[in-house]
Amino acid sequence: MKLIDQSYNLATDCLDKHAASLDNKHKKALITATQDPQSGKIYYQDFSYSTLTGLSNRLAHSLSQLQFPQGSRVILRLENQVEFVLSFIALIKAGLIPVPTSTQLTGEELKFLIQDSQAVTLISSLEKIPESFHFAESLKEFSHLKKLILLSPKNQKLPQQSLRWQDLLKKGQTNFKTLNTQAQDPAYWLYTSGTTANPKAVIHSHASIPAHDERAKAWQEMRLGDVIFNTSALNWSYALTAGLLDVWRHGLTSVIYHGKPSP
Repeated sequence: MKLIDQSYNLATDCLDKHAASLDNKHKKALITATQDPQSGKIYYQDFSYSTLTGLSNRLAHSLSQLQFPQGSRVILRLENQVEFVLSFIALIKAGLIPVPTSTQLTGEELKFLIQDSQAVTLISSLEKIPESFHFAESLKEFSHLKKLILLSPKNQKLPQQSLRWQDLLKKGQTNFKTLNTQAQDPAYWLYTSGTTANPKAVIHSHASIPAHDERAKAWQEMRLGDVIFNTSALNWSYALTAGLLDVWRHGLTSVIYHGKPSP
């Protein structure tokens, strides 16, 4: 599939096109498997292509109202949960660039990525903010960092200049139109692990997703009706693509797990 210099958006291809299809709109796009930390019991929740499109549109609309410049980077620090998936897709729909990161990064490591990416905001659950990361100080240190968007209970007090993720989702409109992009435009960034030096940004274009078609067909042998279980964290390239975006491009079902890893 040759996409050079063509109009193409991975959010439209991987999600919106299925929601617009009578054959696919009610198909399961995502199954979340979440383990209760106390009981160990796993709870499942299903999301159709139509449902995910509507929710991501609402979040994209609210994000667009924040008036960040198009192409601004946004650090994502969330576990394998539907909120990660919705945030990732909504940012792309709104013309912003998600930068998924590991929730295990220290405060200093997180600061490096914020500085290096020149991120305008950080999307995270409140409990995943490292104790060593002081947001008030970071706002002064990084002039490009404007807000913190937090996934948190309604009764939990937020730091100054923070927005509640759930409020953005609730206030958004479902009739949001995904930004028209070119195939070679940057879609998202991923950072290397930084084993031997500081992590380096790897910029993935929208066209990187259809570029995986041969892998999906010849290596993974994806077929109609497949359900694909991804065990790894979505901030890693293979998990994000082979376990989610490639799966959606072909109208299949992705399963993501949030809990203690065990055989």
